[in-house]
Amino acid sequence: MTRIWKKVISGNGELKKLSCLKMTDKQGNVLYASSMVYWGVPSDTAENSNHPLMRNVFGGARYDICAVYQILKFSSRFVTLKIDDGKYMIDLDLIVFAALNGKYFGKGLMICPFAKMDSEYMDLALLCRTTRASTAALFSKLPTGESFLNSSYEKNGIMYIRCKKCELIPFHGLDSCAGIDGEIGLKTPLLIEVVPNTIPLLL
Repeated sequence: MTRIWKKVISGNGELKKLSCLKMTDKQGNVLYASSMVYWGVPSDTAENSNHPLMRNVFGGARYDICAVYQILKFSSRFVTLKIDDGKYMIDLDLIVFAALNGKYFGKGLMICPFAKMDSEYMDLALLCRTTRASTAALFSKLPTGESFLNSSYEKNGIMYIRCKKCELIPFHGLDSCAGIDGEIGLKTPLLIEVVPNTIPLLL
C-alpha cells in the first residue's frame, strides 16, 4: 500500500497518515470516527433537530434552536471519565464532552485549538455545568478558539485534556447515544481510543 502511494507523490507532495478515533460500547460494538466523538448538548441537539417537525418548520436553523433549548434546559449529566486506562479518574457534571483529533467541530468551530490529526493523541474538550449565562457567553467565542484559550475550570467550567484513551461512563440512568462525525453513534458507556496512522493523506 505504501509503495502505491509513493508512486503518486510528485514535486513537493508529502504523504501523511492521520489518526482516527475508535468507539466501543459495552456490548463490544465498534464504530470509527475520522474526526470527532461527542456527547451531551451536541448529541442531544443533533437528535432533537432530526425530528420531522423541526426539519419541516425550522429548516437549517433547527440546529441553533435546539442548541439554545438544551442550554436553557441545563440538564445535569454526571459522568466518570477514566483517562488512559485509569491513570486519571474524574467525576464531572458535563454539558459538553467532545473528543477530537483535529481543531474544528462542525461549521468551523475551533474547540480544540491544539489538536493535530496526525498525532497519536486525541484532545478532549469538556464543558462542565456552571451557570446558563456563563455557558451561553462561551458560544460566541467558539469560531476562534478563544473560549478555550482564555478560559479555565475555575472561571467557566472548561477542561482540556490530551490523552490516548478515555472511558465515558455516565451515572446510572443517564446513558444516551453519542454522536460520531455528525451521525448518531453508540450508546454510553463508551471506550474511545486513538488508532494512529490509519488514514493516508497526500498534501
